[in-house]
Amino acid sequence: MSNPNKLLPLVKQYIHFDTLYGQAKQAIETYGGRSWTDTGEHDPGVTFMEGYCYSASDLAYRSTLPLTDLLTPPSADQIAGGGIFPADFGPQMTLTSGPITPEDYRRALLDLYDTTGQYFYFRNAQLVVDPDDYTYWYDSGEKEFSFVKPTSTESSAPVEFKLRGNYTLYVEPTRSALQAQTAAKAALNAFLADNRNIGESVSNVVWTSPQQINPLALIELDENVQNFAAIFAAIYEATEKFISPSAMRYSAAALIAQGERPDAIYQGPYMTNGWIPVLPETVDYTKPVTVNLGGLAQVWLAIDGVKSIVSLREWSNAANTWSWTSQNNSTYPQLWGPDPLTEIVQSVQLITIGGEYVTAAKGDIEAEMSADPVIRDPDVILPYGRYRDVAQYHPATDSIPPCYGLQQLPPGGAQPPLYQFLLPFEQMMANGCHQLAMLPQLLTFRRNGYTVWGGQWPYAPGSPADKVHESYSSALKTQIAANADDYDQELAILNYLLTYFGTQRAAQMLDTTADEFLAVEQNYLGNISELAYHRDNIRPDEVSALQKRIASRLGFGIDLFDNPVDLSRLPFYLIEHRALLPVRPSSQYDAPNYPAGVTLSDDQSTLTVVLDPATSVSELLVGQLIDLVLVGGLAEPKENGDYTLTALIVGAIDVEGNSFSLYLQDNPELVLNMGRIVDAQNAKKLYWKNCQAWLQDIDYPLMYAADQDGVPADERVLAISGKFPFPAILRVGDTLVVNAIEDPVATGAGVSAWELPVTVKAIDGVAGTVTVVKADGAEHDFPVGTDVRNYFWYAGSSFDRFSFIVSLVLNKAILPQQGDAYTTERWIRQCVQAEIPACVSVVIHWLDDVNVNPSSPVSFQNFSRSYSSWQAGKTAPSTATYQLLWQLSLGLLPTRLIGIGTMVIASSDQRSQVIGPDGTDWNVDVIAKNSLFLVPKKYVPS
Repeated sequence: MSNPNKLLPLVKQYIHFDTLYGQAKQAIETYGGRSWTDTGEHDPGVTFMEGYCYSASDLAYRSTLPLTDLLTPPSADQIAGGGIFPADFGPQMTLTSGPITPEDYRRALLDLYDTTGQYFYFRNAQLVVDPDDYTYWYDSGEKEFSFVKPTSTESSAPVEFKLRGNYTLYVEPTRSALQAQTAAKAALNAFLADNRNIGESVSNVVWTSPQQINPLALIELDENVQNFAAIFAAIYEATEKFISPSAMRYSAAALIAQGERPDAIYQGPYMTNGWIPVLPETVDYTKPVTVNLGGLAQVWLAIDGVKSIVSLREWSNAANTWSWTSQNNSTYPQLWGPDPLTEIVQSVQLITIGGEYVTAAKGDIEAEMSADPVIRDPDVILPYGRYRDVAQYHPATDSIPPCYGLQQLPPGGAQPPLYQFLLPFEQMMANGCHQLAMLPQLLTFRRNGYTVWGGQWPYAPGSPADKVHESYSSALKTQIAANADDYDQELAILNYLLTYFGTQRAAQMLDTTADEFLAVEQNYLGNISELAYHRDNIRPDEVSALQKRIASRLGFGIDLFDNPVDLSRLPFYLIEHRALLPVRPSSQYDAPNYPAGVTLSDDQSTLTVVLDPATSVSELLVGQLIDLVLVGGLAEPKENGDYTLTALIVGAIDVEGNSFSLYLQDNPELVLNMGRIVDAQNAKKLYWKNCQAWLQDIDYPLMYAADQDGVPADERVLAISGKFPFPAILRVGDTLVVNAIEDPVATGAGVSAWELPVTVKAIDGVAGTVTVVKADGAEHDFPVGTDVRNYFWYAGSSFDRFSFIVSLVLNKAILPQQGDAYTTERWIRQCVQAEIPACVSVVIHWLDDVNVNPSSPVSFQNFSRSYSSWQAGKTAPSTATYQLLWQLSLGLLPTRLIGIGTMVIASSDQRSQVIGPDGTDWNVDVIAKNSLFLVPKKYVPS
């Protein structure tokens, strides 16, 4: 393509008419010499052979045209300012990558520019790992997660977890950004939302503060210096660069001229305002910053017009030295304060060679300042060439001498049979020309359909040849169009084009239609530059590039490429566990806070809690969980315990009103207890505090799989009730705890001491079973018979469930009806893990479609509804969040009520569900799911 005239000299001798005609004559002599003895030019057969040799030579010559011309579409299809390939496929996108490393993030942050195009937002930025930003504990006694360290006991010790992947970002704003912090913060928040690596998050942003540095100097000027404002401007710019050096930006063309390779230029994030080969020096903002002015004199002496430095020192904070140190952490030096052009004439004195002190006005100095050039690299594209109408075909029969009568109308006599005899040759040549004209479609990255072979009718409408075939030409054209479609060839072309980007098309392992499979792969190729750029990026509130890449690997999920995407109808779901975590509260609200007032909005949608003036909402966060506690219970004095509405979600904060709001739709428990809350507030017996326990383990009813054949005595294959989520979060080697609802060995009332630890040996997510073996030293045996209904088990938490873990939720309906489901599952896991960074674990959940088990709360369709509801709330903590936590087997909403308030009295229908129509059943899952009040038979008076 770079040398379009190179091909023709190499092949010209082989495609010339004389060469082809000579080869044709030789073939006639070899294969038909005994029958075809007259090969003179007067022979009709030779005449036709000459015509088709010319057509073949013409087609061959067209194939040697510059490839840029062959790939150039007609003028009507060309885009103004465009090229042969879309700009997205230029080096600025295909060779770059979204920010991944801390250095990438620094470059991308330094590229953020204000909307008016006048200044950059940040001069420097640092990304620092923050391991202690989000800490929580697991209480094995209460089986719950909390933000406060539980009290250790002999039987249980709290397990501490730190959410990994958190970072603190320090940003140093430019002078202009200091005056427009609202816009700068909005730009930064938008950038962080759009550029977050999976499993990681900037959890804390520190805007460093300026601290004034004041160099004082007396400078002697050269003779004949007249423009003192220019000297002040040069001194200011040189000093600013010395004390706070900014990033040096270059255009791609400038870097190439310096000898840089394109792959070295276009690495890291795509820079829209110039490339930064060398980042500014890193700054430790956790410590005071020190600046040494020792080298500043040499910098000033290099300024044209400066003769000598009479004196130089730094004066600020009663200091008077060549060294300056900031007074606080998270600060940076700001030269001559917020108004440096006014301050510079006070701090730097200029003296002429004759001893005269000179100065300049601020406006004159500002006029001499050099503006930062804005570098806007144009997109690198391959420009259009010259359009060539290579599809145009001239039938050989049109050039046959009139003596053959082929141009006569109406056709008759020997004309139709002769035209029919020649039609295959004409069709072959016409198809070849059309095939060549299809190159812009065959080699495009934006593909659709699977028409890949050339196919056009050789004859012009109304021509003699067209009239000859008129009675059956429509059927022939239909067949030609059908022959142009080739599904397998389109897949082969797709795969070939994908190899340019180091990948290949998916294997068709799932029961998806051929059209959907092809459409997914075509969309993958068409968006591959963008999907590759954001390959490690994830946004919980939209379909990410990572999810589309996984769909492309699996070859299904065309709905993911829709715009907009219906989030309730996704083919599969990819959920980052950390996105489901609640906001970590400030310890300021751990103690009870009695509100000054509680009001319900007129539309009864919002409960507003007004804080006591002694307490501020400054540390309260939207999305954090709180408890409302009714002192004395629900009906004092009958009940002496407190009644707690637990894990209520803060929906809004009003700083001026010193209040926060709870939305009833996100906190259904408020609806049932609104009257009690108002009464408790009126009686001054209502307080709120942080909800420390925010998640509880799931208690699974003990159930054995039907098939236990061949299972050793110390093992069991556990089945999971259809109304409980499959515990896909488990890993081989984890320890589970089997407990009893009613202690089978206790002699009196009390807490159950019966316990059987078991170890996970195998997990079968497709079949929905978990194989466990008795742990070493276990004192009890597995329960048998009907006694199993008296037992439950839970997972505990010996590992972090939220750091660098994602859940892939799949519908079992996609598994092939014919074939090995487990082989397919292994293949899916390999495909997903190939797209996800190695530091991230993948948990696969197989859910039945709703049609399989309509009542299942964890069917794929019900999960889709929960996910869509979660997204509708912009992924803020809500009831949908806890539905997802439950459906992903991560935990459930904790119950913190005391006394009878912790359970619900069963209705008649619920009682029947538990004990069955004959009173002999014992459905523990109904009790657990509905928090039903239970008195074990052992403690019922006889």
